[in-house]
Amino acid sequence: MALPVPVVRWVTVSRKGKEKETAAMSASPATEYGVLVGDPPLVSFGWGDLLLQYAATFAQQIRATLFQELGYRASAGVSYNRFLAKIGSGLNKPDQQTVILSSQAESFLYSYPVTNIPSLGGKLGALVENAFGAQTAGDLMNHTVDQLALKLGPEQAQFLYNRCHGIDDSPVEDSKEPGTLTSAKNFMRFPVESLSKLDRWISMNSVDLWTRVIEEWEMRKRWPRSLTISFTPRGQNQRSKTTAFPLRLAKGAQNSPDALAAAVRMCLSTSDTEADSAGRGRPPRHQSIPMTQTSGMFPMIGFSLTAKSFQRELASASMMERWLIRPRNNA
Repeated sequence: MALPVPVVRWVTVSRKGKEKETAAMSASPATEYGVLVGDPPLVSFGWGDLLLQYAATFAQQIRATLFQELGYRASAGVSYNRFLAKIGSGLNKPDQQTVILSSQAESFLYSYPVTNIPSLGGKLGALVENAFGAQTAGDLMNHTVDQLALKLGPEQAQFLYNRCHGIDDSPVEDSKEPGTLTSAKNFMRFPVESLSKLDRWISMNSVDLWTRVIEEWEMRKRWPRSLTISFTPRGQNQRSKTTAFPLRLAKGAQNSPDALAAAVRMCLSTSDTEADSAGRGRPPRHQSIPMTQTSGMFPMIGFSLTAKSFQRELASASMMERWLIRPRNNA
């Protein structure tokens, strides 16, 4: 016996059975599940839409938990594939989620700019605009794959066709091991004028990066071997310097963001000294960050810390670590 087709309601229904007017009258209804794009029905049918409603509820719970426990606001996208969910996540920032139903995907994409489509913002997007005079995905919907292939080749033609029609068969996979972890801060509006004023951001970024490195250690038993400190003086290109990442020590030893912040301060102070030496005509001790004067670092509009060169700890490493930090007699 076949199961009945589920009825999916996208608006809150009162005890009297009347739909909330605010949801029904909106061009893009803002429901308890998020903003529904296009002109969707407030009641839909099918197992696919029911699954999306469950997914929207789950996303809502995650966002609420983020705000309650960490104070962070977040947006989210919910749809029947990764591509549309990614687009949806950016539509109603910073504190709302967007639901794109399968019945509304093509009508929504029809007016969506080509260069806003993921993977079409660079050279491929510019090529598509020039080759077909297309500004939106709707401008390409009447082209077949063969017609697109005449100017793009078969592989890119199929990719473009799928994107314009909301097709994406790529699976959702567990995240891979990150090659790097970065904590960054932008000072475009209020540039930092000195190393002393940068100090609070050194502390904050160090705590942020250290927390993520500890999470990586607890999850995969990997620890970074190098630390890259990058900064961008106003009107100049980004500069960077790499030093050793602080070693992970056993419980009872110094094992906190303070060690990371100290390493960053030491590295930047060395850079500052090198710059001053170069400005006075003396050769700097290191050549990784060329500068001509102490003020070359400032005013600073960008700053980041990156942990890289992760290595997995061997079983024997723990034994060596315990031996190194063992109590020693003064005799």
